[in-house]
Amino acid sequence: MPDRTQPAPSGRIGTPEGTYEYTGMTMPRGGSNTLLSFETIAERMEVSKRTVLDNYRSWDIPVVRVSDRILRVRERDFEAWLDARTE
Repeated sequence: MPDRTQPAPSGRIGTPEGTYEYTGMTMPRGGSNTLLSFETIAERMEVSKRTVLDNYRSWDIPVVRVSDRILRVRERDFEAWLDARTE
């Protein structure tokens, strides 16, 4: 097993504590790069899709523009956004 604290031969830095390696990329724990629709966000928040669409800008939910008309939210960004607002 390679030593994860030293740079890999390819130049990629090993996986430090608190992260995991997925398809060659290192991401923080607590979510994935999966893109969530506003409908999924609404279901997770237990509000209507219309509420999310009307408020995502004022709530500062970080979005990814897939095309001119399609917006998505990375799962890890959504979870971080929720964690920042949890009391």
